[in-house]
This record gives sequence, C-alpha cells and structure tokens, in this order.
Amino acid sequence: MPDRAMDDILADDRSAGIRALRRHHRATLQHHERVSEVKFVLEAATGQVVMPVEPGFASDDISSLLLWLPAESDWDMQAVVNPRHIDRPEASEAVDRWKAYHGSTSLSIWIRGEIEGVKTETAVFLIEDVQVPNPFGREEYGLIRRANADRGALAAACKQHAATLVTDPLCVGADPYGIDVRARFGIVRLEFPPGIEAATPERCQQEIDRLLGGRSTGASAKGIG
Repeated sequence: MPDRAMDDILADDRSAGIRALRRHHRATLQHHERVSEVKFVLEAATGQVVMPVEPGFASDDISSLLLWLPAESDWDMQAVVNPRHIDRPEASEAVDRWKAYHGSTSLSIWIRGEIEGVKTETAVFLIEDVQVPNPFGREEYGLIRRANADRGALAAACKQHAATLVTDPLCVGADPYGIDVRARFGIVRLEFPPGIEAATPERCQQEIDRLLGGRSTGASAKGIG
C-alpha cells in the first residue's frame, strides 16, 4: 500500500500541467492590444488548441497568440500558442468536437494552436506536459455513451463532485484525467481523483462508473469553462 500511494503521488505530479489545462474551455485571446473572448477545445489527435476566431487573429503575419485562462481579468493559467489556419473546417474532427462542446458559432475562421509554453502563478510547464493527445481514439465515443446512459446519475455526479446543479447534463468528452459535461451555461469538468491516470479505455470506464456511482472518490472537479 505505501508503494501504491507513492506511485499515485508521482503520477499526479507528472499530470499537473495537463490536468490544469483540461479544466478550461474558455479564454481571453490576445495579440498586442487586440483581445477577444473565445471558446476552445483540445484536439484529440494532437492535444493542440482549436477554436474559431475573429479575422484579426488569423492573419499570416501572426506568429503567436496569448491565451488567458479562463479570462484576462481572472486568470490562473497563461498559454502561448502558434496559430495555423484550418483550411477545411468542415472536414476537421476537432471542429466537430468544438460544436459538440459549445454549439453553433457565427465565426467562420478556425485555427489550430500549437502550444509553445504554459505557466501558472506558481509553475511553468514543458510543452510535452500540456500538449498531450487523447490516447483513446474512437473508443472515446463508447466512454461518452457510457457516461450518458444515466443522465440522473450524471447530474448527481456534477452536484457531488463539482458542486454544480445541471438539469440537462450531456457528457461530450472523456480522457485519462476526467470527463467533460456540457450544461446550458458551459462545460463542467469532472476530474478523476488526484494520482489517477486512466490511460486505457477500460480503466477510464471504471473511473466513470465510480463517478456516477454516488460514492465520493476525492475527485477534484474544477471548472466551468
């Protein structure tokens, strides 16, 4: 038992950066004096930031953008990204994911941001600590269906683990560190317990079942973003 506890602590230290980033789905986007409120997702295949933006943020001469997470006035994380235009958003899985998370948008310009650096007030994270692909691939869809099989249990989990009342919850994402639940007001992050990295779909399913089983697991469920 002592060895397992130490393994969990070390695993949690290794995942601190990606855990913190995955708590956010909204940000203030900045390029010099220009700012805009944005919603984003992390692309499953690459771990990069994907979002629709105003035309002024997608010109060819822009080499980097700053994201204040969740907002410039109340940030707990900053990320610098190198933007690239998505030429065919209608064929992008990440754009479909964004719409599942956030709904429709009037913006037609989409960018994919490669993360150059991330910091909080107390830590600086390496790129490989935060730009992490989701290892589940297409098996993520089965995990999402599993979480949505009992909406009452999902709503109860939002209340218990995130202290948030959600009347019509819908799980829209699953990764080794938690699940994302769409509510009418945004995304509720239900995080697996500290030290847990559910690196396989089977392990993730176990953690989802634990979240929905009404038993407290010590999960740190943060963020409506």
